[in-house]
Amino acid sequence: MGLDNEALGWLFSVFYWAYTFSQFGVGPLLDRWNLRWAYGGAVLAWSASCALTGLASGFWGLIAFRLLLGVMESANWPAALRIVSRVLPPEDRPLGNGLFTSGTSVGALVAPSAILGISAWLGWRWSFVAVGLLGGVWFLLWAGGWPAAASASRPPAASCFSRLRASCCSRPLRRFSGAREPPPQHWWW
Repeated sequence: MGLDNEALGWLFSVFYWAYTFSQFGVGPLLDRWNLRWAYGGAVLAWSASCALTGLASGFWGLIAFRLLLGVMESANWPAALRIVSRVLPPEDRPLGNGLFTSGTSVGALVAPSAILGISAWLGWRWSFVAVGLLGGVWFLLWAGGWPAAASASRPPAASCFSRLRASCCSRPLRRFSGAREPPPQHWWW
């Protein structure tokens, strides 16, 4: 398309502005709607907008799809954290959130190489289509494998996270009581 740095700046910023401001509205919606389908629908919508980006014929088409992508992708963090809080008991939530956060970081490391490889092999348009199709596959797995515990009013008492935590952390952690024992010197706070 022959986009210069200014055009790329607009494409990146329109996504981030849409993503940022949409999070103010998406949280209350996720509180009211069925989380299974709201999150799955958001992933499906942002996957579709990503795939459709490959069909953009000009700068304004790219702007429109990036704007739509930012709005739809804004549900990711609020919904994922809510799912962790519904599916896992309180003692397993830090591990669940850590695994989710680590997964997003690993994805951010792996995705650029995969996208560059697809772009070099098939062209930049197909890289958007491939990422969008991957989100569609995720949605099918999500829709078919939603844990029953997520719709229960209380999280399950024991889970695979409980067993994982017990095997990894067999020695209980001591809590800092404040007045009786000082924190170790390596703590920065």
